[in-house]
Amino acid sequence: VCVCAASTNLKSIYGFAQQSRAEMEKKMKRNFSVVFAMLFILYLLIPIGLLISLFTGCSIYLRNNEASAAVLAVLSVMVLIFTWMDKKREITRGGKVCILLLLPLSLINWLYYILSSQWKFTVYFMAVCFCCSWIYVIRYIGNKAIKMAVAAICVLLLIPLTLFSFIDYVFGSFGSRTVVRTIDSPDGRYRAEIIDSDQGALGGNTFVDVYDVYSEMNLYFVRVVGRPWRIYAGDWGEYQDMTVSWEDGHTLLIDGVAYEVGRTAAGNGSLTVFW
Repeated sequence: VCVCAASTNLKSIYGFAQQSRAEMEKKMKRNFSVVFAMLFILYLLIPIGLLISLFTGCSIYLRNNEASAAVLAVLSVMVLIFTWMDKKREITRGGKVCILLLLPLSLINWLYYILSSQWKFTVYFMAVCFCCSWIYVIRYIGNKAIKMAVAAICVLLLIPLTLFSFIDYVFGSFGSRTVVRTIDSPDGRYRAEIIDSDQGALGGNTFVDVYDVYSEMNLYFVRVVGRPWRIYAGDWGEYQDMTVSWEDGHTLLIDGVAYEVGRTAAGNGSLTVFW
């Protein structure tokens, strides 16, 4: 009887241990998937911002491109170190989808930083993100056909990105856009920006854009600016001799020519109306 009771207890203990181990593995599997989902959301922020800008006309600017690129690279490396403990390399389907999407998102972010930032080390940070994303795919995606398809797409995207990065590193930025002067309207409602657009060997332009100050939002990490009105486009370097001033709260004078902003005007050929 004692032997039977002991055998029954051992079986119960073994069964409980197996159940606890299975629950722990399931929990770890879910935790690793959550980590990849959170990283996916961070990678997705810039593409979402670009889509919002495209469809709404608003401009969304990161306050510090260098810092944001560095943070994204550091977090990618930290996730790689954390998930390296996962010896079984098992995650949920949602986690695998996030991993597959990290690769193209890292390349989109890479392109954004090349075009928006003149600080060359952002390219290196994005290269770190891409390498980490590729290691995630190697470790967690077992289907060879999916791996080959993702690799082919990434190679097609990576070739022009590498070329752009090389040109940016050797020859500098693809063009600079410098606000050389800002002038606020008397009532503070509008802000005129005189912009020097230098496109290198392609030449450049001088622009005058007007913003509605009330439509601007300053958040902690980003700055959201409403669609500007481009009321003037001239030759490159023209800003050096340009005279710009506000006649009143709605009329901007550029070299003596009046451009009215924000209200209807008719019958005057010297007035350009913007809403």
